[in-house]
Amino acid sequence: MRNTSIDMRDNMIIGNTATEVVKKTIEFVLKNGTKRKIFGGTIPKNISDPKSPNDFYRGMVEMDYPITVVLTNPLKNWSDYSRQSTFISLREQEDHYQHYNPGHVIKYSKLYNRWLVDGYFNYTYGERLCAYPYNINEISGIHKGRTSDFNQIERVIKLLRKNPTSRKICISVWFPTVDLGNNYCPCNAFFQLRIIDNKLSWTTVVRSLDVLRGFTENIFMFTHWMQYIASRLGVELGSYKSSVLNAHIYKDQIDTGYHKQNMPDPYDYYKPQHAFDKPFPSDEMKDIDELLFKDYDGKDSRKIQFLCESLPEYWKNWKLALVADWYRQRHLIPIVMSIIPQITNEFAFPVARYTKKFNPDVIDLLPWDKQREYLKEHD
Repeated sequence: MRNTSIDMRDNMIIGNTATEVVKKTIEFVLKNGTKRKIFGGTIPKNISDPKSPNDFYRGMVEMDYPITVVLTNPLKNWSDYSRQSTFISLREQEDHYQHYNPGHVIKYSKLYNRWLVDGYFNYTYGERLCAYPYNINEISGIHKGRTSDFNQIERVIKLLRKNPTSRKICISVWFPTVDLGNNYCPCNAFFQLRIIDNKLSWTTVVRSLDVLRGFTENIFMFTHWMQYIASRLGVELGSYKSSVLNAHIYKDQIDTGYHKQNMPDPYDYYKPQHAFDKPFPSDEMKDIDELLFKDYDGKDSRKIQFLCESLPEYWKNWKLALVADWYRQRHLIPIVMSIIPQITNEFAFPVARYTKKFNPDVIDLLPWDKQREYLKEHD
C-alpha cells in the first residue's frame, strides 16, 4: 500500500467523460487503498434479499486520504461502467426535479423500503435541494403538512445573477440535527458553485463514496442540476468536481468481478445538451405516472404513450424510455417493442439493450448502425 504522506497532486483524477473518471477512480482505489473490515453501510448482507441486515462487518478497500475527481465535460455524464440500470438514474433524477419523498424509485425497487420511516425517507436529494426544511419540526416524515420550505436551487440562481463572481454560493444537503448519528444520511453533503470565465463549475463534497454502486448516479444527478442552473443563467458549463473524503469498494463486489467491466463510453448515444431547451414538465409527468403505476397489465399503455407525445421533445423521450422499462420489468415485451420506435433520441438505446435478453430481434427496431454493432459485440 502507498505511504499516506503523499504529494496532494497525486490524488487528483481527471477525465473527459463519466466512464473515464469512474474507471480511473476504480483503478486508483484498488491500487492505493487499504484493505480492512468496516461495520455498517447501506448494502444488505444478501443483496437478493432486501430485508437482510445492512449493518455488519464487511471487507472493503478504502482510501485513507481524500481524492479529487474532475469531469472536464459535464455533458458527457453518462456511464455504462456500472451494472446499475440507466433507468435508476432517470427515475431518481425525475424524483429530484419534483422534490419527491419517497418518490418513484421506491415503486421499482424493494431495496429502499428498509429506510422508510412512516412512509418517508430521512432525506432525498431533491427535497434537500429544493425543499430544505426551515426547522426541525419540518424535516422529512414530520413535515407532511408544512407550509414553507427553502428552495436552495432557486436561491443560488438568484444570487449568481446578482453577483456572478461570488465565492459564497453553497448548497447544503447535510441537516446536522437529523443526519448526525442517523444510519440513513446523505453521502453527498455539500456543494459549491462558481462562475469562472462565464462557465459554471460545480464542486461536490462527498462524505462517503461507494465507487462502484453510487458514483455514476451521482455524476448524472448533479451534472443535470448543474446544466439546469447554467441554462437559467445563460452561461456555459465548466468542470464538475467531486472532493471525496472517503472512497471505497466493497470486497464482495471485487469477488464477483463487478469492477472488471470494460464498457466503451456511451457518450455517442447520450447527448443531454438539449435537456433544458424547455422546462421540466412536472405536472404532465405526474399525470402520466399516476396512470402508469396502476397499469400492471398494459391495458392503458396506448393512452400513456399518447400523454407522453404531448411533452417537450427531450422529456418525451425520457418518459417513453421509463414507460418502456416499466413494461419491460413486467415482461410485456410487445408493448416495449411498440414504444421503442417512438423514442427519437438516445434513450431508445438502453431500452433496446435491456429488452434484448427477452427478445434478440428487438435490436432491429433501432435506426443506428453503431448501436446494432455495439449490442452484437457485447451481448
